[in-house]
This record gives sequence, structure tokens and C-alpha cells, in this order.
Amino acid sequence: MDKIELLKKIQALAARGCNGERDTAARKLDELMNKYNISADDLSDEKIVRETHVYHGSEEKQLLVQIAGMVVNVSGGIFYGIQNTLTNRVSSTKLAIDATAAQHIEIDFLFDFYKKQWEKEKKLFLIAFCKKNELFPTAPSDERTGNEYTREERLKIIAMAQGIDQERPVRQLEAAK
Repeated sequence: MDKIELLKKIQALAARGCNGERDTAARKLDELMNKYNISADDLSDEKIVRETHVYHGSEEKQLLVQIAGMVVNVSGGIFYGIQNTLTNRVSSTKLAIDATAAQHIEIDFLFDFYKKQWEKEKKLFLIAFCKKNELFPTAPSDERTGNEYTREERLKIIAMAQGIDQERPVRQLEAAK
């Protein structure tokens, strides 16, 4: 077995091993890569390519950056703004990411999945926020009865509301005096 194959096996253990095993493998991998002057690219079976990923809004951009960083396992240096050649401005809806083809597929899959989850949770959080701050009409409305949410969703809304700070405009007006 050559050095590259051995390092690939240690790299796999560092990525998928259990707690202490993973940490030990990661340290050994770094040590051997330094010793033999081998880079992470040398261990990669796939070529790193730059692909564009589309997002909408700052929340989705943050989610995309978090997911890509997790998949590629780095905190920076893989993201690039896409510049429009006509206007010379950086796009506010596209992000170029350096990763392998398999990593790009994983990023797309996870981004689609968590984007849907985020939208669902955001709706529940807004309800919890309104509930905590008593932002609802004093007269009952026929529009929303609260029964359209499952028991689990209602419990989640209550738990979210408990974690929200309750501020009153009156208190802020008094503090400004």
C-alpha cells in the first residue's frame, strides 16, 4: 500500500470515525501529510470545481454558506461573489463555491432540504413572537383558530415564545425620558 492510499484510509477514519478515534485519526493525518509533504488535493479523487449556487435573500445566503462550509469542512476561502460583466457589480443572488462534484450535489440537496425547514420554522417563530408580545386583536377573529396547527406545532410555538424577550414600547419610551 502506497502513502496516498494509507492517507486516504486515515482521512476516511478522521471524517467518519467515532469521537476519540476521529480526533486521533485527524491528528495522525495532519502529521503524516506534513511529513510526506502531501496536500489535501493530492488525496482527493475528484477535482475541485467552482460552481454557482443560487439563493434569495440574506437568510438563504447565510444558510447556503453554513451548509457549504459544513460539507466542504472549511470556514472560508471557498466562496466567491459572482460579478456581472455588464454592470461590474457582484450578484446578490449567486454564490460560487469551490468543491468536488459530489460535494456540490450534497450542498444542493441539503440547501433545498434545510431551506424548506427554515421557512416552516420561521412561520412558527413569527406566531410565537406575536403570541409572546400579545400582538393580536382583542376581539376574537374567525380567520385563525389555532386549530390548524398540530399538537406538536402548538407545543413548539409555546416553547419558542418562552425563549423570546418581551419588550414593551411603553418601557422604551419611559427609558428614553
